[in-house]
Amino acid sequence: MPNNSYQGLFGFLCFNLNNRYMDNNIDQNLYAESMKKALRVDFLTNSEELRFYATSIYNASIWSRGVDKRNKAILKRNRFLK
Repeated sequence: MPNNSYQGLFGFLCFNLNNRYMDNNIDQNLYAESMKKALRVDFLTNSEELRFYATSIYNASIWSRGVDKRNKAILKRNRFLK
């Protein structure tokens, strides 16, 4: 469980990321969940690594959404062909 210093860092990073590094097309809730997951790991040593790791988790989540949509479309098409 993150302590108060991590929660303060989380707020700081979200503020910084929202204002400097991200465009308006992101899912803020998904990014917040990605940041929470990144805060749970022990091997990150600074805020830059934390930001990169959270962004990687976010990107993987977005990618998996696309894969799920394509797989559902393929399954639906295959059902109609049977």
